[in-house]
Amino acid sequence: MKLDDAQLRRSLRLIMLAWFFGATWMYIVVGATWTRYAKLLDMPLFGFGLITAIPAAAVLLQIPVSLWLAKRGGHKSIFLVGGLIHRLSWIAMAVVPWIVPHAFCWILLLIFTMIMAAGGQASTLAWYLWMAEIVPARIRGRYFSRRNQMGQMVGLVVILGVGLILDWADPHGPALMLRTLSSAIAIAGFFGTVDILCFKNIPAPPAPAKPDAVPFWSIVRKIVTDCNFIRFSAYMATVTFAMGLIGQIIWLYVFDILRASNTEANVIMMVIPMVVIMIASPVWGRLADRFGRKPVMFLAGILFVPGSLSWILMTRDFWAWPYLVILFSV
Repeated sequence: MKLDDAQLRRSLRLIMLAWFFGATWMYIVVGATWTRYAKLLDMPLFGFGLITAIPAAAVLLQIPVSLWLAKRGGHKSIFLVGGLIHRLSWIAMAVVPWIVPHAFCWILLLIFTMIMAAGGQASTLAWYLWMAEIVPARIRGRYFSRRNQMGQMVGLVVILGVGLILDWADPHGPALMLRTLSSAIAIAGFFGTVDILCFKNIPAPPAPAKPDAVPFWSIVRKIVTDCNFIRFSAYMATVTFAMGLIGQIIWLYVFDILRASNTEANVIMMVIPMVVIMIASPVWGRLADRFGRKPVMFLAGILFVPGSLSWILMTRDFWAWPYLVILFSV
C-alpha cells in the first residue's frame, strides 16, 4: 500500500502515540498488579497455570484468522474488533469482584482471560500484517526500535509508580488493596482501549487479489514436509516449553518465597531486566552483524540456562549472587 508523504507521516505519528497508551496499559497489568489481584480473588494454583496457558492455546486462532486475511483482507477491521475485545476485557475483569459473589470471582476471571486472549491473538496477527503495509521497509527497523525505546521509558515510570501505590495500599488491609488493584486494572483497560482507537484513522490496506483456490490440507502438507519449518517449529516449541509457561509461577515465587513487596517485585522482575536489556541490546546487535544471527542465538540460548537454574537457589536471605547470574542471562 502506497501512502503519500502527508498520510505516511500522520500514520507514523499515530502509531507512535498509540504505543504510549499501549505501553501504559501493558506495564500496569503485567507483574505485581495482575498476580496480586488474582491472589486476592482466591485464584487456586492450577488457575495461575491456566492464566499462563490460555494465551498460548489461543495462538491456534491465528490459523483461521490468517486464512481469512489471505482471502478477504480486512486487517484494520479485525485489528480494531479484536483489539477492543482484548482491552475492554481488562475493564470487565476489573469489575468482577463487584458483580459476582467472591467464590465465583476466579472462575469469571478465567472466562474473561479466555475472551481477552482470543481477541488479542486475532488483533496481533492483523496488526503485524497491517504494519508491514504501512511502515516502509527502508525505515521499519529504526522506527520500531524508537517505538520500543519509548515504550520502555514509559514502562519504567509506570512500573515503579504502580509498585509504590500498591505498597501504600497494602498495609491498609485487603479491602483497600482490592479497590486499588481493581482501579489500576480498569485504568489500564482504558489506556489500552485508547491505544486501539488511535488506529481508527490510519488507512486500511487494500483487499488482496483473489488467490487461486488451494485446498487447506494441501497447505498443511506443504508446511509439514518443509524441513526448515519443522526444525524451527521444534526450536520454538522447546523454547516455549522451557520458559513460556512459567510467567505467573515466577511471580508467585517472588511474592511467596522471596516475600518481596510490590515495588521490590516490580524492580526485580521488570525494571532492572529492562535496563539491562536496553544496555545489552546494542552489543548483541553488533555481535549478530559480525558473526551472524544463528551463532549469536545459539550463544544466547546457552547463557539462558544458568539464569533459569539460579531461581532454584534464590531465597529471601540469599538472592544477590543468583540474581546476578539471572541478569547475566537476560
